[in-house]
Amino acid sequence: MANKDAALYPEKFNGKYVLYHRIDPAMWVSYLDNLDTPWPRVGQKTFVAPRPGMMWDGLKVGAGAQPIKTKHGWLNIYHGVDYDKWYRLGVLMMDLDNPAKVIYRSPNPVLSPESDFEVGEVSDSDFWVPHVVFTCGAVPATDKDTLDIDDEIFVYYGAADTSIGVAKATIGQLVPTLKREKPPNAK
Repeated sequence: MANKDAALYPEKFNGKYVLYHRIDPAMWVSYLDNLDTPWPRVGQKTFVAPRPGMMWDGLKVGAGAQPIKTKHGWLNIYHGVDYDKWYRLGVLMMDLDNPAKVIYRSPNPVLSPESDFEVGEVSDSDFWVPHVVFTCGAVPATDKDTLDIDDEIFVYYGAADTSIGVAKATIGQLVPTLKREKPPNAK
């Protein structure tokens, strides 16, 4: 069984490393005492699966960039694949204290293949896999431990498995107002 698309949290939770990875077709979370490989086959569980129907992430989902801590939860840029094999990026917001608890999942992608270098259908060029944007990393635009609504991030992504692109957005552009009015752990 292929185990792919790993993303490691930058903080420990209850003394454990937390790792997201994909065992087709879902995303799994593992809690690790150390970072030795191979990872143990116990103590991991599915926490995000493909959505039913003809959703943009209905065939498979996978981790991408490392999670980014925000005032409202942990921001994760993940990829989803539809039944036409188009790869798009979406947003997961996880609870600040529980990295397996989804508090928001974007109903629509935040980045889809649109440009020629992402779609990969230019007749005089060689593209490995067309219709792909696949997150490779994400970083805050400013050096802060915890981001807020107006803070920007840069998302680096593979395009058509041939090129690298970068996109930018604020936390507020990625997470709806209703999901960030009150931090999830506020009393």
